[in-house]
Amino acid sequence: MHLDSKKIILIMLIACVIVFIIAYGLSLNHAEDDLELDTNHIPVPVLEETDKTYQSKREAIDALKEERTQMAPSVYNENLWNEDGIYDDKLLDKQKEELLDSIYTYQEETYTRQQLKPVEREQPKNNGNNSMEIEETKVTEKDPQTLALEHQLFFASAPKPLIKPIDDTPETWIQAYVDGKQTVQKDYRLAMRLAEGNTIGGSYYPKHTAVYGFVTFRPNRTIIAISTINHKPVKLKAYDFQDGNEGIYIENSFRAEARQELVDDLVHDINIAGVPNVSSGLNSGVNGIKRIFQRNNRNVKVTIADQYKLILKTDNR
Repeated sequence: MHLDSKKIILIMLIACVIVFIIAYGLSLNHAEDDLELDTNHIPVPVLEETDKTYQSKREAIDALKEERTQMAPSVYNENLWNEDGIYDDKLLDKQKEELLDSIYTYQEETYTRQQLKPVEREQPKNNGNNSMEIEETKVTEKDPQTLALEHQLFFASAPKPLIKPIDDTPETWIQAYVDGKQTVQKDYRLAMRLAEGNTIGGSYYPKHTAVYGFVTFRPNRTIIAISTINHKPVKLKAYDFQDGNEGIYIENSFRAEARQELVDDLVHDINIAGVPNVSSGLNSGVNGIKRIFQRNNRNVKVTIADQYKLILKTDNR
């Protein structure tokens, strides 16, 4: 008889399960037998105490531990015991209600006292005839023409913006510097920035605030005038940080050209007889100087270096 291999494996698995069940049942019975104790012979654990030996009395005294009374933890919450020693699980709610009642009572008493406070009233003055004095206020009426004139003057007025003066002392000088290398001509705008925060005209401006000034020229000087900072009116002039004079120092030939032009005009106006006409010579010299300044102001270009230091002062003129 030939058996299939699958049947053999199935029979072996069933046999293993049966053997495991039988072994597990025998182990449980053996464990129950071990748990059964003889009431006449109860096993007592053996206490093993070993006396510790100390080398000195100091070690023995230090080893002594203070015996402290240990209290068993309470089953109930200690906050729920009232003054009489009775446990009340609603004690906290009652305390809250008492607190609220006391607050309401205090507010009612305060409000009642304020209502009952007597108010002093001024008694009207009576004259001898028991008639009250009544003060009459007279209203003065103006002429319509006067009112019309005041109306026109009010709307015709053009008040100038108030510019607060700036103290011109070394402590209040405003330090600034040129913002980048710039080449400027007459009426050009020069960009600058504040080197430190300052209060100017009642307004505070932080460090590095942009400041713009307009350029004009004088002999060997570039004049910078500042009229506004952040759209607020001011009246400042820029001074050279190096020499302390107004404007930035530059080198130009205004004076040399003016001297040469004056000499040429005077020589040109000399008559044939050799007698110079002084009045016409002076007039021509003055006109020549004006032409020089007008021509140079249009043509002069000045390059100002980056970070060039300036001092801003109030213009009191």
